[in-house]
Order: sequence, then C-alpha cells, then structure tokens
Amino acid sequence: WTGEYELGAIPGVAATEAGWREGREVTLVVFDQKATNLAKVTQAASKVRCAQKVYTVGGGSAGNLPAGHLTSAYRSAKRTDQKRQLSKWPQLAKVPGLNATQLTKLNSLGPRDQSEALEWLSPRQRQALQMPAR
Repeated sequence: WTGEYELGAIPGVAATEAGWREGREVTLVVFDQKATNLAKVTQAASKVRCAQKVYTVGGGSAGNLPAGHLTSAYRSAKRTDQKRQLSKWPQLAKVPGLNATQLTKLNSLGPRDQSEALEWLSPRQRQALQMPAR
C-alpha cells in the first residue's frame, strides 16, 4: 500500500485510508485545508509516482493529473490492509488513544525516521512506549 505510506508523509495530510475503486488500489486522503491544498497534495503525489488520477468530493484542480468525482464506487480496503507499515513497529500496540492523524503519520514516517514519527505522540503516549518526552 504505497499510497498510504507516501501520501501520509505529505505536510498537511491529516489521514489516509487504503481502498479500491474500479478494481485498482487507491488511497483516500484527507488534508487540512488550512495547511495545504488539493493542487499541492496532487503535485506531491505525482512526484512520488503514486497517483494516476484524482477523485474529489467537491471538485477542484488536480494539477496535471486527470480528475473525477469520488462516488460510491470507492470501497475501503479490509482492516488488516490499513496502515501496513505499522506492522514493522509492534510496540505501538501499547500506545493508548492513537487518532487517525497519528496513525497516518506513524505509518508514513516511522519507517523513514522514527524520531520524526514520535513527534506526533503526546508525552503520555511516548511514555507508553517507554520513550522520553521531548
């Protein structure tokens, strides 16, 4: 699930979800519109070569990629196929209260730079991992 791994690391991306549309692997991306915009997310997705088409809820420019409307044809992948990179970090099972953004960032950043990923945890959550607060 390259899309979740690559797209979750984009600044401003708040959550990702692996899914399917028209028989193809897709990644649902939720981003903070105060931190970024569709054009920037699309450009970053294109740069890491994990987007061939963009589907949106409310429309908007998809930059140089073809665009369409997100419809009921989208299906979420099964639970065991979500956040696959987290399986490389089994200690996270001890961390209470991880939200969607934290899971997205840990999934994307953990394999690249564990210390950067840990910045997304609260002091209490770091303590559950027996990691010192910063």
